Amino acid sequence: MFEMERETRMKAVKAGQAGKAVKAQSHKKFLFVIALTAFTAFTALTASPAFKIPSEQEISDMIELLRKEAPKNVAHRIEVISARFIGMRYVLGPLGEEVRGEFDRDPLIRFDAADCTTFIETVMALALARNKREVVPMLTKIRYKDGVISYQTRNHFVSVDWVPNNKQAGLIEDITEEFAGDGVRWAEKVISKRQWYLVKTEEILDKENVNGFGKKLSPRKRQALVAKWQALGKDIPDEPARLAYAPVALLKEKAKKIPSGAVFNLVRVQDYPVVIVSHQGLIIQKAGQTVVRHASSVNGVVEDMPLEEYLAKYETSKYPALGMNINVVQEVQEAKKVQSTGR
Repeated sequence: MFEMERETRMKAVKAGQAGKAVKAQSHKKFLFVIALTAFTAFTALTASPAFKIPSEQEISDMIELLRKEAPKNVAHRIEVISARFIGMRYVLGPLGEEVRGEFDRDPLIRFDAADCTTFIETVMALALARNKREVVPMLTKIRYKDGVISYQTRNHFVSVDWVPNNKQAGLIEDITEEFAGDGVRWAEKVISKRQWYLVKTEEILDKENVNGFGKKLSPRKRQALVAKWQALGKDIPDEPARLAYAPVALLKEKAKKIPSGAVFNLVRVQDYPVVIVSHQGLIIQKAGQTVVRHASSVNGVVEDMPLEEYLAKYETSKYPALGMNINVVQEVQEAKKVQSTGR
């Protein structure tokens, strides 16, 4: 789903991580109200006691209010919207391609659970949408190359999919070089989607489908589906990835200069298995403190953590953090406004 560059997914897959293509414009048929109510049918999970799942009306009101308060300040909208989800439960791989998906039939959108990447994507979609009808189309534009909904076109890898495709769509700007100046460093690795697909298993099928879709199939159909899944990468050439990052020491030194609402991609040492980035989150400046706001697999919820405390966690890790790639979310230009699904 996203560089499935997430540490927990890496532990499950080890050797790597990323359907039958859904028509390019199929997302227009997914009305926000349908998607919002649909997610409840896909999970029996409950949110943290401190977190109340927002209703459709609350989502609509929040977008409308923030558009009036800060029509040209997407960073502020990100701050407010992301704060609303503090306490939301962490669930790995909670989103998919709905009932039209071939390999992952989790809902397109949900507000009761997220992992590190889907948290970022959902917040971005809510912050960039002008009304509730634009939320699902905006989310698909963020999550999928050219907004085409399919497992193959999902932005699975942060370094070669998520960052470049969202830059091309005009949704983010990579400011790492500008922020780090002469201190900028570069992480490089060859990404093998072919190998990532090859290691797909029935176990991973079940992990991808939080809703239990894979377990409902007969053993024969499960095996056939996994074989088809594994074959998706056979013609995909290996791709060199190169990502700028600000080193940990520089991040600590210039923490207060990181724009609030920026998206960070945590870059790990070069021998980290398969990928460059293991985690995504937001940088928030509040009350004179720089904090990481992220969906934490360790603590099981969306939380705030002081940046220095967050970085310190990796000092004794087998795969220490090298630094962060930093991106700011861009206001959607009128010419590129996502089409509404409303009637």
